[in-house]
Amino acid sequence: MATVNGQGAVTLVGAGETTITATFAGNDDYLAGSASYKLVVAAQTGVNNVNADADDNGEIYSLSGQKVEKTYRGIVIKDGKKYKQ
Repeated sequence: MATVNGQGAVTLVGAGETTITATFAGNDDYLAGSASYKLVVAAQTGVNNVNADADDNGEIYSLSGQKVEKTYRGIVIKDGKKYKQ
């Protein structure tokens, strides 16, 4: 699921679910407190049949369905097919 280093940076290490809790004991300036957050990491899905040469015409979408520009880099969907650009 995830690891947390001494500086509080979270690193995802696999699919699963965990709860991350941060606590502060308090001091002369601040009261004690804590906060917990549930983290759910979904399994990665594969991408098949990626083509390296997309046409320059038509609308282009990211894998999340957002319309993107020709300058966008990554896997895109154009005319119902996946391309790397």
